[in-house]
Amino acid sequence: MRADQSTYLRRDIERGDLDLALLKRDAGEKGGIAGLAEKVHWVTSKTHSDPTSKSGSVPLTGFPAGCLYRARAIHALESAGRSWHMPILRRARRIQAAVAAGLA
Repeated sequence: MRADQSTYLRRDIERGDLDLALLKRDAGEKGGIAGLAEKVHWVTSKTHSDPTSKSGSVPLTGFPAGCLYRARAIHALESAGRSWHMPILRRARRIQAAVAAGLA
């Protein structure tokens, strides 16, 4: 048993390296059985500037490339013409700490 990004779990299922995987996918994507729909929210610290303001680069934190949420966030920002940067990556506790500290 292992935990990994859905991109890699899907690849390993297709290769036959895994028998079963619980993974995330975009709405309408084929394959598997849909278990539950998630609502995704933008989250910031109480002390961070307004994330909807149109000025400055938006600091993001998240998992490496291949993460569904990361791709959605970047797409949303770029579609809105917003610049972004990602000062902190990877571990869930680091991500939570970065958001709480107003760094992302």
